[in-house]
Amino acid sequence: MIIYPEFRNRNPAGIRSREPYGRTRTHSVVVPLFLCFAVTLTARLPADIQLTYGTQQTFRYRHRDINVIGTAAVPQPVRSSVYQLNDAVPVAFYVKGTDAKLDRISRNRLQSAGDFNIEIPVKSPRLVAGKNKLTIRVTDSDGQPHEATMTFAWDPTSIPLPIDLTDVSEVRDIQHIGQIVNGVFQVDASRNVIRTCSPVAKDALLLLGSPHGSQEATYGVRIPKLGGTFLGLSDFFAGHEPAAPHIGIKPGWSSAGLATIRPDPEKAAQVWLAWGDLLDRPEKWVVKTDPPRPYPVELGGEYRVRHQVFFEGGVNRCRFRIWPAGESEPDVWLCEEDDSAVPNDKTKFRAASFGLFQYGGEPTEWFDIRIRPLRPSPPAVGGNDEDRAQPHAAQSRLRLRIDAN
Repeated sequence: MIIYPEFRNRNPAGIRSREPYGRTRTHSVVVPLFLCFAVTLTARLPADIQLTYGTQQTFRYRHRDINVIGTAAVPQPVRSSVYQLNDAVPVAFYVKGTDAKLDRISRNRLQSAGDFNIEIPVKSPRLVAGKNKLTIRVTDSDGQPHEATMTFAWDPTSIPLPIDLTDVSEVRDIQHIGQIVNGVFQVDASRNVIRTCSPVAKDALLLLGSPHGSQEATYGVRIPKLGGTFLGLSDFFAGHEPAAPHIGIKPGWSSAGLATIRPDPEKAAQVWLAWGDLLDRPEKWVVKTDPPRPYPVELGGEYRVRHQVFFEGGVNRCRFRIWPAGESEPDVWLCEEDDSAVPNDKTKFRAASFGLFQYGGEPTEWFDIRIRPLRPSPPAVGGNDEDRAQPHAAQSRLRLRIDAN
């Protein structure tokens, strides 16, 4: 079952849910099918704790945490929120709206009051291959307890490269091909695309691959037709980092190479590398294309993208290029950055997981996705698919800063 953010404080027609005092009730809603394709609403969920991807989920090793996303539709702010994995010791997690300061710290991870994103470490001693049980308990502002239980299948094996997602027309569950780290994604089988759902989250991320070394992703993308805040396109994700002290959700973004394009009004592109971006910690570092590289991307346009990451000789390098669909691929890379200026006592990366990324705006579509390994060393300059980037004036600049965004 999938419950999208549009429905987060409602319950699908015909689903019976239990009140805090044991009463049952039946809800009816009108489902806006134009927002999400082929929504099957059949699972039984408590009305007060709603799990975005249902009470039976599937995960495979794609990064260091398993993400269970949902909403506590209870009186706010909550007094406590914990989860238990396979009846182990309760672990606290954060629910948005509990603390104004923590809301600001976690602003790119959680959208609205009541939202949560439980992070289960893949190295947890209580996590087992196969079936697992997760119990979620929340105490609301009135002191009333709320509980939900889900099961999930866990496969600890990595997904080997290459990965071919050029045909997703038979995929019925997004979790069969990826792990949603933030936000809401869906497969539109009739259009053979992967799409974000409205309202698009900040830092929406769908991981398709497991951590690997040097690799390349190619794909097609349809930019949203409407204006407003939009930042895409894809990331070689290295994980989320905790605040100090830990707040029940990890707000720091780590990336071995995030490729972004902003259509309007800047019409500019950047590559980002970072450890713990948005954290107020001295270990944080950020490298980005500065100033951004101009690129005339148009709202509603269809484009092709080639996105590469390299790990070699202690240096992490990323580059990408984008061009209109139907035109020839350019020889020159649009953006290229590396972490060579980052001090060696800082955390750096030797592997990353490829994923689709979007920050706000209207839903974006990705299609014809391929991910393949690359040899550690980029070949000499040439005109083939693996040609080395031409140098340009915008060089990598280290940003050791407290991000004000």
